[in-house]
Amino acid sequence: MSLLELQIPYSHTLKYLGILIDKHVTFRAMTANNVNKVIALMKTYRYILLHRGLNMEVKILLYKSILMPVLFYGAAIWANATARHIRKLQVQQNKCS
Repeated sequence: MSLLELQIPYSHTLKYLGILIDKHVTFRAMTANNVNKVIALMKTYRYILLHRGLNMEVKILLYKSILMPVLFYGAAIWANATARHIRKLQVQQNKCS
């Protein structure tokens, strides 16, 4: 495909406002991307979240302010994704708590 004599490469996914949409609209790429981001954040904040001297309220605040927005970004759109993909997100959410 070309536009003004420039070749436009074919892609299996489209990124629009941070939401990854694949050609079958299963949101497989979106859930995988969210899971990977949460895993990276968990590795970054692991020592803070596992610190025994830290107040539980502070840990909950970190979870709600850092991890939840990444995990559930665009949830209103991909809420109709297959149960398999949503389960991957639920597993990561459980690992966070």
